[in-house]
Amino acid sequence: MLKLILLHIACCLGLKYSSVHSTVIASGLRQNIQLPVYYIYIHLSDSDGNLLTTSPENILKFSVTDNSGNRIRSQQEMIDRRDGTFIARFRLWASSPSLIAAVTDENGIHLKNSPIRLSSVNSDTCHCPVSRYG
Repeated sequence: MLKLILLHIACCLGLKYSSVHSTVIASGLRQNIQLPVYYIYIHLSDSDGNLLTTSPENILKFSVTDNSGNRIRSQQEMIDRRDGTFIARFRLWASSPSLIAAVTDENGIHLKNSPIRLSSVNSDTCHCPVSRYG
């Protein structure tokens, strides 16, 4: 019961997290891999580096752009797992010679390991020739 009360107080007062200690994990984003949907995992931490167990609301921004800062045609979604973690997923509708996937806080500060940069990314509907590697 006490844990529930403390959780309610934390939610009402607003959870504090640290952009510097919060981590973006993009293990599925690699060069020369063409997938229908790409996933980025986000773990929020406090200023001491401890993982949050509940999620603050409306704090993260996610964007997919090219090197010039132009938005790449894509469907984007930020999923709040309500346990201090988020999943950002996107599906490309157009191929691009470069891709920058960025996760920022409400002040525009990048989280740790953000932005993620890739080159020569194709949408899953692209029937592009692929050269043979090694």
